[in-house]
Amino acid sequence: IEPTTVPESLLERMADPCHKLVPFLHLPLQSGSNTILSQMKRRYCRESYRGDVLDAFERVPGLCIGTDVMVGFPGESDDDFEQTFQLLDSLPLAYFHVFPFSERKGTSAVRLKDKVKPEVKKRRAAMLRELSLQKRKAFYETFVGTTRPVLFETPDDLGEISGYTDNYIRVVLSPPFPPALQNNIFPVYFTETHQETMRGTLVD
Repeated sequence: IEPTTVPESLLERMADPCHKLVPFLHLPLQSGSNTILSQMKRRYCRESYRGDVLDAFERVPGLCIGTDVMVGFPGESDDDFEQTFQLLDSLPLAYFHVFPFSERKGTSAVRLKDKVKPEVKKRRAAMLRELSLQKRKAFYETFVGTTRPVLFETPDDLGEISGYTDNYIRVVLSPPFPPALQNNIFPVYFTETHQETMRGTLVD
């Protein structure tokens, strides 16, 4: 959902452990440069986005916040990109979906000048994806030594089973584990992070 469309009542429900609404938000940023945001015709600025994220993170315990970010929008300078990188680095975000800009027929962006070179877009995207990996690991590590409910999915070809917590942490368990895990929610005690997943043990 757009950053401008998060009502206070939504955060109140997320903060209530008895409410069905889970502590997870995906708030697209697209760019951390006000110049680029204006060219994209976004209805928010970097300052308001920062405020919204920090407010939500403070009010909702265990909140996971993800975002979308675009690199290489026409006219994006090195300084514009640096502003985006610094903003993302400074916020308590758990991950980014990174998209290089690509032209689409019928959009006003097609007519914009100062196209960004493909190799520059590729380099910028790689930098943000690496930062996203660091952010995810840091977010996961804050939950090591805690227990959360996990909704498990189907075991994979390696015999492992994975699932997600209410705040979008991907959890993987190695065999043996009871067949009843699949498509059900069980509490897991988290022991360590491993690549882009959390490892742990079932709680009786």
